[in-house]
Amino acid sequence: METITALLVGSLVALILVWFLSREKRKTLPGPYGLPIVGYIPFIGSQPYVTFQKLAKRYGPVFTVQLGSRNVIVLDDFQAAKDAFSQDAFMGRPPENPFELRKVTLDTGAFNGLPWKEQRRFSLHMLKDLGFGKSHLEDMIKEEISDLLNHLAKMVGKPTIIRSVLAPSMSNNIAVLVFGKRYKYDDPIRKMLDRTLNESAAAAGQVAWQLFFPEIAKLLKFLRIGSEGKIAKVLKESRDHTKKEIEEHEATLDENNIRDYIDGYLVEVRKRNDPAFCSKFMT
Repeated sequence: METITALLVGSLVALILVWFLSREKRKTLPGPYGLPIVGYIPFIGSQPYVTFQKLAKRYGPVFTVQLGSRNVIVLDDFQAAKDAFSQDAFMGRPPENPFELRKVTLDTGAFNGLPWKEQRRFSLHMLKDLGFGKSHLEDMIKEEISDLLNHLAKMVGKPTIIRSVLAPSMSNNIAVLVFGKRYKYDDPIRKMLDRTLNESAAAAGQVAWQLFFPEIAKLLKFLRIGSEGKIAKVLKESRDHTKKEIEEHEATLDENNIRDYIDGYLVEVRKRNDPAFCSKFMT
C-alpha cells in the first residue's frame, strides 16, 4: 500500500514538474502563475474583466494567462487591441471550436482562413453601405426606439428585468439590417427569435469551457457524451425562418434597389462564381 501511495505521489510530482517546465518554455509574456491542469481559471471569478484589469496593472496591458491547457494572451487596453487586430496574423479563429459548425461551412473554409476574411470584408462594406442613404432603414430604427421608450414608460415604478426589454429591441435593429423589417414585441416571430437567442446562448455557455480543455472535448465528442448538436437543434427554428426570408428576397430581388443585407449578399453571390459565397452561409 505504501509503495502504491509513493508511486502515485511521485507521479503527481513528476507531472507538476513537467507542467511547470513546459509552461516556462512556452511563456513569452509576463503573467500570473496558475495551477496544474486548470491554470488560472479558479482565480478568474465571476467578473473576468475586473480580474484582468487588476492583472494589467501588475503585468502591463499585454500579458498571458493560462486557462486550462491554453495560454491566452490578454489585451487590456484599446491601443493594444487596435495594434493586434490590424494585423492579419490575429484575424483567425481557434483551431478547435466546441460549437457545432455546419458541414458546408467547414468544407469551404468559410469559418477561417481567406474565405472567412472575404466574408468578413464583404459584410463590413455591406453594413457600412446600408448605414448611409437608406432612409427607410433609419425610419424603422427610429420606430424601434420609440416602441422601446413607450414600453419602458409603462414600467415606471415597477421592478423589471431590463434584459427582457433591451434584447428584443436590439435584435429588432439587427432584423432591420438583415431582413429589412422589424417585428412587434408580441409578434410570434419576434418571440421565437428571442427564445432561440436565449436558449442558444445558454447552450453555448454549457460548452464554452471546452475551448480551454480541447483534449477533453475531443474525448467527449468521440464518446458522444455531452451537448453535441444541442445548439444546432435550438437554432433550427430561426434557421428555417432565415431560409424563408432568403427565398422571399430571391423572388423579389432588384439589383438596383438593395433593401437590406440579404439583398446585398444575394447580388454578391450572382456576381461571384465562388463556393465561399452562397446563400447557405446566411442560415
